[in-house]
Amino acid sequence: AVEILSPDDRPGRTKREVETYLQFGATLVLVLHPTKRRATLYRSDGSVEERDARGTLSLPPFDGLALDWEKIYRGIDVSR
Repeated sequence: AVEILSPDDRPGRTKREVETYLQFGATLVLVLHPTKRRATLYRSDGSVEERDARGTLSLPPFDGLALDWEKIYRGIDVSR
């Protein structure tokens, strides 16, 4: 699952959404903070990892899937 934060999102609400995704069987929840270009990965094993959303991110549970942050952010205004 992927959750992209908006300026109105609150940490408590986001945490509940992540917990719900994991309870319903998601193996990975990726929360993106577009203005900070940060990504937080929540895994079903309980581990949490925070990374810069720059370069390329491979997602091990999904063979061959890699996110190219430069392509994703190209043309997106995150200056707010």
